[in-house]
Amino acid sequence: MKILMPVVSLLFVVSLYSQNNKTIQLLNKIDSTAIASANVFVDDQFVSNSDDQGFFSVPASREFSAVKISHVLFGSVVFTKAAILKTEKIYLEEKTSQLDAVNISGHKKIEKLIFPEKSTLNLKKNGVSFPYNTEVAVFVPNDRLLDSYYISKIIIKTAKNQFIKSNDAKYIPFEVNLYSVDPVSGLPGTKVFNDNFFAVRKQDDADVSIDLSAMPWTAFPDNGIFIVVGLFNEAYYVGMGYSQKPSFGVVRRKKKSNFKEYHRNLVDGEPGEWTEPMYSKFNLQCFNFGLQITK
Repeated sequence: MKILMPVVSLLFVVSLYSQNNKTIQLLNKIDSTAIASANVFVDDQFVSNSDDQGFFSVPASREFSAVKISHVLFGSVVFTKAAILKTEKIYLEEKTSQLDAVNISGHKKIEKLIFPEKSTLNLKKNGVSFPYNTEVAVFVPNDRLLDSYYISKIIIKTAKNQFIKSNDAKYIPFEVNLYSVDPVSGLPGTKVFNDNFFAVRKQDDADVSIDLSAMPWTAFPDNGIFIVVGLFNEAYYVGMGYSQKPSFGVVRRKKKSNFKEYHRNLVDGEPGEWTEPMYSKFNLQCFNFGLQITK
């Protein structure tokens, strides 16, 4: 009887998990292929991403009103609790893209990476984080006035050794968007995308890359653009079981570099004023955020 107890206990745990969580699969409406890396929100709080087979779980025993599922390449859907608990599979429709109208047949793509220029004195450092409820904007200049390029990827350099190393901490999320440059102040202006990207870095990856190639064509403006990265509040990370914040790569910039960095705090969800830290004013350091542009 003692030999059977661990097996019975394990079955009880699995049964209890199944009762407390509802597992659903996301599929492409066109060909029924699995949709991975979709963002899942319960009452506007990010809880997980769909896995490589398109599966995700919602807490069936928890009180909530709605579940929202969004993906950069697909339309968003919202379910009430009653509806989601009765659902086994969800089919999403692909977004139409302005890129579909661009004929690139027989055209060899030209791709360039744009990152802050490193000083010859650049030192390898551990990653740097910033306070909860804070956004960091890195200005990416178009110094060469590169014409006819569109932004195909946002690339966030992260710090591998600063992330949680426990095997069950698969994701540490943060938000990313692009902002235009205000023509008067030179500060971040308006969002390029209405909804922020909920970026996640898997533990063994060095970077977070957000692929925009299937999104509506975003030209690389002559006056540059801002990459804005934001952290959620502390309660969110603690509630998700993360004891640390995401850490990001930094570089010591060349003195002539036109990259700039600005910060602002969010108070009760309302953004404050953008300010430039002293190390940016003196061209000393910058978060290592960059772009891939394609022609």
